[in-house]
Amino acid sequence: MAAALSFDDLNPMAVDGTLSPFAGTDSAVAAYARRVVRRFSRARSALSQASDLYAMMEIVYGCWDDAWALYRGCLETAYGRAYALLLPHAGQPPASDAIGAYVASYALPEGFVPQNEWERRRARSFESVAAGQRAHGTGAAASAMVASRNSAVRMMGQGADDATVLGMAAAMADAGVTRVRYNAVEDSRTCGTCLPRDGRTYRIDRAPRLPEHPNCRCWYSPVS
Repeated sequence: MAAALSFDDLNPMAVDGTLSPFAGTDSAVAAYARRVVRRFSRARSALSQASDLYAMMEIVYGCWDDAWALYRGCLETAYGRAYALLLPHAGQPPASDAIGAYVASYALPEGFVPQNEWERRRARSFESVAAGQRAHGTGAAASAMVASRNSAVRMMGQGADDATVLGMAAAMADAGVTRVRYNAVEDSRTCGTCLPRDGRTYRIDRAPRLPEHPNCRCWYSPVS
């Protein structure tokens, strides 16, 4: 960021750990997921009119390409909201650059490069649709698109969680934070790795990497 920022610029509610960044993430995922569902629904309807495999491929690939733009938009929104939660008066962060780097690199805890995985799922989606059409007709092809849609939405949810953590980290780096507190959601689903870390503080460059695992909802709050 061009502006000189400091610890005092951080949102006090985020600093004391009482404000989880994932509320904004969840609302972003819900909004974008609805758009993905509508896009896949249009593709399902179009498949019933497809005349050959090439036409089916155009429909499926076009659907996934549009959903990719929505995926990127969702992650950029989650990143920006997390950044603004910590630094509400710092202006718009460069979310597009950060998410571009994320989708092109190996991501944890997913265990894959998001852009490559999206392309793999797109190709697999067409294979499933074509196989279903050949074996059982239009209904099977439509069912394959439902499974593909659910896969895309799940990937969006995990990516948005990752983007939230990245947005928080960027805000803390811009504010010169040197130490952070680990915050875990304490309930019956909290894992044995995350729970013992709750409340611990770390040097920011030595803190355990988050998310720790798929569906992890731990986050760091700045302490100095």
